[in-house]
Amino acid sequence: MPGKSRDGFWLMRHEDSSTHLLAVKNQLGGLTFLDFTNENFVSAHGRLGAQVRQQVHKILRGRLDRLSAADFEGKVRQGRACHAILRKQAANTRLAAALRQALDEYLACLEVWSQGAQIVAFEHPHLAGCQVDGQPVGELDLALLLQHDSSGCQTGMYRQADGSVTLWHSEEDNSPPGERFDQLRIATFGLPQGGHNVRLSAFIYPDLLPGSAFAWRSDGYAQAVDTLLLKSQPALNSGTLANVASWVALRLGDQVGALEVLQALLPYWDGYALNVVTSGEGVVRASKYEFAADRLLQGHLDEQPGSYLFQVNIFSQRQDASLLALENLPQDERCSYEQRMARTQQALQRGQADGKDGSLGFFFNLLASRSGGEWAYANPDVKAYFVDRVSPDEMEIWLGPGPALRGEKPLVLESPTEEAV
Repeated sequence: MPGKSRDGFWLMRHEDSSTHLLAVKNQLGGLTFLDFTNENFVSAHGRLGAQVRQQVHKILRGRLDRLSAADFEGKVRQGRACHAILRKQAANTRLAAALRQALDEYLACLEVWSQGAQIVAFEHPHLAGCQVDGQPVGELDLALLLQHDSSGCQTGMYRQADGSVTLWHSEEDNSPPGERFDQLRIATFGLPQGGHNVRLSAFIYPDLLPGSAFAWRSDGYAQAVDTLLLKSQPALNSGTLANVASWVALRLGDQVGALEVLQALLPYWDGYALNVVTSGEGVVRASKYEFAADRLLQGHLDEQPGSYLFQVNIFSQRQDASLLALENLPQDERCSYEQRMARTQQALQRGQADGKDGSLGFFFNLLASRSGGEWAYANPDVKAYFVDRVSPDEMEIWLGPGPALRGEKPLVLESPTEEAV
């Protein structure tokens, strides 16, 4: 979610805004690719933790500095409640075996990730002799505290004339360069599954496990996540952290449907919109799931060419007063998000009228748009952008660091899906 103002930046001339966005990109640096495909999936999370160790400690210190002792204890209790839910559901024989295994695997990955990040060595005044409900605060408590996520973003999915789906996403976080991201990382893991060695790639937040941003798999699966900006839900005694669900959905792909994953982990402390594209049996499907507290909404992309789904950080069903009551937004910010949705709709309509909506270049130009000022697609809070066209037999991906700028050359990745190999 973009910040409200930047020292009058958005009142500058167009040329100055372009210079400012370029400076932001240069500060962020390029994308760093981490290859863990030759390692066990769980142990690779330990390697990932080691990669982000210094930044994890920095982020954790900043979070604890901003929390009162009472709020810190509350976060620890929330994390422990989430852990208990995952343990309970991992043993729930009414769930699919693959889902139960993935929940066990998440807990194992979180543990080795925290070991790789050496969270046990982290020191802070809040932790000196600290106990919560008679139990010492441990490294898993701190690892789960980190998994509370509130970053921004916007995502769209569009049906092409040939039946393929284009997914586009801008990954937004309003922390200045260096505060949350020391590097922009994309990690790739190997997953033996269904007779194939599936490759899973994800944009990495240093403090979060994979799955909370944009990601794709070599078997024709892609997902992107948008945080829903919500009030706290004190009426809930416990709840799952939303990015646990996005990790599990990414881990399973279409082995277990996202809806089944999300239903198994209700209710949630926080909320996400999970945008999913799957390819199989010659058909590409796309769906969006908005989940928060005890609510779960789903929408499916129509097969009619030109159909689209679009998501920002608010519930898409604006007529439901009970959903709006969950949002933690003043009316002016709600209007700004709704205007984002309206600008995108207008851009898609223009693209259809001009016959340009079939190219990835059209969606790249959409991501490079500065229409909307501080709420534009291309704004200083964008940490990375992602465009993925999924067809039954291949993927084509355009991505790059920071906000997209017209005239730049994004990194282009092309590969056949595992089904087509």
